[in-house]
Amino acid sequence: MSDFLLAALISSRICHDLTGPVGAVSNGVELLAEESDPTMREQSLELLAFSAGETSRRLQFYRLCFGAAGGPDAVTSLGEAQRAAEGFFEGRKQVLNWPVGPLEALRIPQSAIQLVLNLVLLAGESLPRGGQIDVELAPDGSGISIRASGRNATLREDDLAALSGQTNLESLDARTVQPWFSAAIARENGAAITVDNSTNEQVLLQASPLFALSD
Repeated sequence: MSDFLLAALISSRICHDLTGPVGAVSNGVELLAEESDPTMREQSLELLAFSAGETSRRLQFYRLCFGAAGGPDAVTSLGEAQRAAEGFFEGRKQVLNWPVGPLEALRIPQSAIQLVLNLVLLAGESLPRGGQIDVELAPDGSGISIRASGRNATLREDDLAALSGQTNLESLDARTVQPWFSAAIARENGAAITVDNSTNEQVLLQASPLFALSD
């Protein structure tokens, strides 16, 4: 039952986040069908293109963030994860700064990628008024540091409770399931998550270890 509930809650979260861009695609199609003015038709096409692109970018991000394609032994390049995260935040109030550099081609376990992306997503959730998300990953896989900086940067109390493992799965909803899932992935990987939310201008999320590089 717990696995079923977790899958249902994550599905609800994804569907909720896709409602906006998918609805905009539908509205754009309706406008295009009813409009004969060339200028308005061009604006409708622009709306369609933007909304379809945003839907695609969100799906690519969620595929890596929540999905399990390839099974438990799958690996993913760090560059692919970074590009998916950049696409997710494109056009949003939160600006992602994640310089991958020479680590771009590094392929690491999918579970570690999931943990990184879920923490990035959580950092974005802590910036309701916008701001910057800085991601720094240790080259040897020993840990990651994600700093969310912006006005009123904070994590909700129920998010913190879910992230610390103080919340039962049965009491979660479609929003709090994401920090709970982040903590579950960390435990599965033998990693520990720490949160510093001591100011209203910055949230610091750290996790270690992430993965071990092969010799």
